Amino acid sequence: MFTIKTIVKLIILMLPLGTFASPVQITSDILEIQTKRSNVHMHFSHNAYVDGDKFSLKGDHIQVIIANGSQQMPNLSAVKEIHAMGNATFEWISYVGKADQIGIYPTKNFIILEGNAEIRDEDSKTMFGQTLTLDLKNKQIKSEGSKFEHPVNDISKFE
Repeated sequence: MFTIKTIVKLIILMLPLGTFASPVQITSDILEIQTKRSNVHMHFSHNAYVDGDKFSLKGDHIQVIIANGSQQMPNLSAVKEIHAMGNATFEWISYVGKADQIGIYPTKNFIILEGNAEIRDEDSKTMFGQTLTLDLKNKQIKSEGSKFEHPVNDISKFE
């Protein structure tokens, strides 16, 4: 493990998911990198921010998990997961969300908001729950721990 301080637009990653298939920039004040088995864990902290073409993600701490292409160079295009923790917020197309933790799973087409989760669309329709799962492939939102216990058929409408 090593630590780098004062990072500005350190790395550009390509996410493999159609929704996020664009370069992203990740910025933070501190970056720690760990290799664990076949994955590389990048821990961004202090002013952590992910900025992409159609989405952004902020948190006190952001963890990016990527496949380890080789010992010398990880495969930066093989993003497995991104997690924002602590004051986590995201924007995706016309949606804004916040939660204690937000996870993006590019290969599974999911965004999962956990702990005091909230999503709002451009018409200010809001959905609350302990856990909100955005299924981007099927265009559904599933909510647990609230009165919205059913999937929403159209991701652009909250019922």
